Amino acid sequence: MEVDKLDVLKWSAFAASSMFAGGAIYINIVDMPALKKVTDNDAARRFWKESFLRAAKWQGGLGMVATLTGGAVWFLDESSNRHLWCIGSSVMATIFPWTMFIMKPDINRLLDDKVLTERGN
Repeated sequence: MEVDKLDVLKWSAFAASSMFAGGAIYINIVDMPALKKVTDNDAARRFWKESFLRAAKWQGGLGMVATLTGGAVWFLDESSNRHLWCIGSSVMATIFPWTMFIMKPDINRLLDDKVLTERGN
């Protein structure tokens, strides 16, 4: 049985983007609403920091794999719908500049252990 490399790339892109989306959905539907119920601000910030640092590793890696494998499929695929792989890969690629230039300043402030004493509750 011969394995088609293009199919492996397609499934890898699909799996990585699905896991990325699943993680984002979990964070937005389960994790953050539960965290909003915590009344101790210091405990909530510590939990958020630990959760963020763990999720950032996974989400960053999954986003990179989805972007690269989707781009590779677009490049290698000769079908008439290959442009869809380019669109999907490009959408995943927008996550990195958005995070680095728009979200990063706020993330860095929240990661500082003294944020509550310096900026208030």
